[in-house]
Amino acid sequence: MPNSLQTLADQYGFSLGAITMLWTGLQASQGRQVQFNHPELGGLGQWQPGQTMIGDLFNGPLKVRVEQVCAALAQQVRQLPPPPLLDNFMALYGEPRFSGLQNGLKYAYFPQHQLLVVQQGERVRKFNTAGDT
Repeated sequence: MPNSLQTLADQYGFSLGAITMLWTGLQASQGRQVQFNHPELGGLGQWQPGQTMIGDLFNGPLKVRVEQVCAALAQQVRQLPPPPLLDNFMALYGEPRFSGLQNGLKYAYFPQHQLLVVQQGERVRKFNTAGDT
């Protein structure tokens, strides 16, 4: 958990609920991006480093605050230890290009080995991504 979600909420002028939603979304992408739909954040929007879009198109100050809080949260998410699935496969295959958690599935992609690893519950499956050449 970051320094304090409440501290960030206070610092950027958002509710704890809005910050918690961003934190959860950023955890799922390992801090790489987040999509959201929250009135305090300008409605429907998304963030990734260098790109922020909010539904309240002409509210520049709000867009800047959303961008800043997302960047702060993403930095802290990236400092968290990887999920256990990644610990096991990182020992074997090194650093994944991307990894995450979505709809109860954990996944990691290791391009140097052309391997996608997916875990659902206790079941772990490996997929060769080499394809036909």
